[in-house]
Amino acid sequence: MRYLPPLFHFLYMFQFRLSFWMKTSSIELEEVDS
Repeated sequence: MRYLPPLFHFLYMFQFRLSFWMKTSSIELEEVDS
């Protein structure tokens, strides 16, 4: 794997966690609505 600058790696992980959080939060909202 190619070396990634710390900042780039941080933003990549942040985006991954954010998308995961959005996905889980949307599921929770759907469960609350139902």
